[in-house]
Amino acid sequence: MYIDVAQFVKDFRDNLEDQTGDILTTTILAYLRTALSRLAREPGLDELFLYNDTFELGSLKEDGSPAASWTLNGIKEDNGQGRPIGQIINVKSLLILKTEDCKVRPVEPCHLPYRYFRRDHPFPECEAPGDPCAFTIQQMQGKTKIIFDKPINRPYAIDMLYSAFHPRITSTKDVIRIPQDYEDLLIEYVKSLYYEGTSDFASSRAILEEQDYYIAQIREQLHRQPDALGNRVMQRSY
Repeated sequence: MYIDVAQFVKDFRDNLEDQTGDILTTTILAYLRTALSRLAREPGLDELFLYNDTFELGSLKEDGSPAASWTLNGIKEDNGQGRPIGQIINVKSLLILKTEDCKVRPVEPCHLPYRYFRRDHPFPECEAPGDPCAFTIQQMQGKTKIIFDKPINRPYAIDMLYSAFHPRITSTKDVIRIPQDYEDLLIEYVKSLYYEGTSDFASSRAILEEQDYYIAQIREQLHRQPDALGNRVMQRSY
């Protein structure tokens, strides 16, 4: 279960006994964004930001031309807007799927690092459409793209197990996409940033020293967790 931002703000104020709401919500959100970014950069803690999503890949671009690359914008919500994902930290597994005879089947193109892919396939959109033989993942300006060596001749999908930086939180209606069981670590991190912002460096440093123990404890716990199960296969057409 994920953490609701509105509930986190309430829990944070309760922790600091701020019953009158003197700490501005915008201040809490700013420190929360910083805490999430720093935690994602902690070695071993990127497992807290581990997701399994399925992304649909259309065979045509908006202008009607064949598509060979796609920006991974996330799953579409009920309102039709893509759920944003942050910059990807690590791809643990990636399964490329296509529909054939009303069934979903895996496709296994070869992965190439981006610099080698660009050397061998400089203009993939100009190739004849078909099943891809190679693919790469490009990250630039915080956006993540998957690129095939040729356009596809039918819709595809990718099922990806990955870790990524947290999407930017802007309001209390958002959701913190880490397990609720780790809310205490997040509260302590935001508290240390809050005390630092109020020039109470002694309290901030004391919390950070305790936090090192919590981070080591969580890192060990995450390391003990069993490896992820295999990717799910969707028994339907896209």
